Amino acid sequence: MTNKVYVAFGTYETGNNVFLYSYENSKFTHCLSFNAGIRPSYVLFGLNNLLYVVNECNLGMHNKLGSVRTYKISNEYNSVELLSEISSEGEDPCSLNLSLDNKYLLVTNYSSGSVLIYSLDDDGLIEGVKQRLYFKGSGPVEDRQACSHPHSSYFNKSGDTLYIADLGSDCINLYAWNSNSTKLVAQSKDLIPLNKGDGPRMVCLSEDQNILYVVNELSNMVRLFDTKSMKEISSESTIEDGLTFSSAAHIMLKDDHLFVSNRGNDSIMVFGRNAKEWYPSEGKNPRYFSFINDKLFILNQDGGNVCSYLFKDGLLVNFKQELDIPFPTCMQVK
Repeated sequence: MTNKVYVAFGTYETGNNVFLYSYENSKFTHCLSFNAGIRPSYVLFGLNNLLYVVNECNLGMHNKLGSVRTYKISNEYNSVELLSEISSEGEDPCSLNLSLDNKYLLVTNYSSGSVLIYSLDDDGLIEGVKQRLYFKGSGPVEDRQACSHPHSSYFNKSGDTLYIADLGSDCINLYAWNSNSTKLVAQSKDLIPLNKGDGPRMVCLSEDQNILYVVNELSNMVRLFDTKSMKEISSESTIEDGLTFSSAAHIMLKDDHLFVSNRGNDSIMVFGRNAKEWYPSEGKNPRYFSFINDKLFILNQDGGNVCSYLFKDGLLVNFKQELDIPFPTCMQVK
């Protein structure tokens, strides 16, 4: 690898809790660390060297609602400036997403059952709330599904369909998306129901957009749906044979292989060519992972480390511990 990229890490750390690195020739170089407030668990690069950060606050722990901060990163990536902070109007915002045209920023409020859609100006700065989506429902797992808990949002390749995974209500909410609408950008709604107690956390789509993959945190199942009929095609367990506990977290497709992180048994499942393999994350509670080219980077939230494997010929090889980062929760690459 010769091209330099920049990487941002969100964490549950106090003090300096967002970390910026450059990555070039298979090597991380530290650029900057800074304090982004309470629990900056999710970060997202925007236009013009902007970095959006959620503050995963709630009334019970912090006596305040969550917020979204916008930072400007210097061209040298050695300083940042806080440009704005706006309320997420809900508790425990846990993910961010940009519409494909960079006109809107979405924040998912896990504990309040809402998704806020902010409009952005041409420079990527937040103008205000364009639309609010509210969800209701519950599931059979009493301590996790007493109410709706949207956990993530995801756009299809063309940007005209929005998927929102609701862990609390065991469903995927679908919206037709129209960025050019003068009123509502997320419009006609549909629903994909899952099994009771599944707890859908995240989704992704196949390259041809015909299959929707849903990772379920509570049942530890990955379910596959036909995007046209919205009917389930098949399912796969994320738990390795002989193990009894896990908590599936992140999901991603690469080169026709499905990757899922499992907390509890602390592994990465790779599913492809009708075979499943599990690889140790070499740290506790792998919450998130990401790729840079063919290198898989695993964030072990309670292990305080970022580890990597090379993805080669359908296998993970050449394990390496890359960085010590306290309580890492999110990794974004630019």
